[in-house]
Amino acid sequence: MMRSMNMDELEFRIAERRTDVNFQLKQESSQINKRRIRTRTRSVSEQRTLDALVIAKWNNAKKAGKVKKLGERELYYDFD
Repeated sequence: MMRSMNMDELEFRIAERRTDVNFQLKQESSQINKRRIRTRTRSVSEQRTLDALVIAKWNNAKKAGKVKKLGERELYYDFD
């Protein structure tokens, strides 16, 4: 016979295990992709540095002709 449960109890049980289950799913998917899970948030200076690097790379790609506009809202980026 199936056990009955009210919605409050179900929601509590889901909320109680959510973080552990999500962490486990991230670990399993990262093992498939062989990528490390990023758990630390980036500092403001790290964000600015990465933004500057990406913007410089984008501008260099535009100058080299690797970025092509295919439509009003569609671009093609020929990356290496």
